[in-house]
Amino acid sequence: MTCNRACIVLSPDKSTCMYNGGSGHHYLEQSRTEANIVYYIDKPWEQRPVDVSAAIGNTATLTCKVSGDPGFVTWNKNGNTLVAGTSVITSDTRITVPIVSNLQITNVRKGDDGYYTCNVQNIQPDSQKTVTIHLTVLGLYLPISITNGKQWK
Repeated sequence: MTCNRACIVLSPDKSTCMYNGGSGHHYLEQSRTEANIVYYIDKPWEQRPVDVSAAIGNTATLTCKVSGDPGFVTWNKNGNTLVAGTSVITSDTRITVPIVSNLQITNVRKGDDGYYTCNVQNIQPDSQKTVTIHLTVLGLYLPISITNGKQWK
């Protein structure tokens, strides 16, 4: 793999280099005593999330499958945080293990219908990626009334 490199000297004791490896950027932060490699992925979606339909009373599973080292996945609905959790991946940046973050809603209700967002962020500045998934709740039926078995005319 060919990498282009750009380095910034932060101080006499510390510098940061960025390698562009095609699928993402590798940051090498080094000082006189240690070097840390951080991986930031440009395209975090291992599989593009899709909209979901679920009938009232069933279970809906919204999937946000990411690759690389996103670090932190958050689920929101209408601006309210539903789930926030960390994900740990191998420190070897050559290996990417998909992370699957499922938002599972049991006993689906009418009020669950709407847009949910999956936010992926790692430690690099401006690294947040967001995708929206729409949950359609099926089975929103209007009540029917029948009076004494009379036919409608």
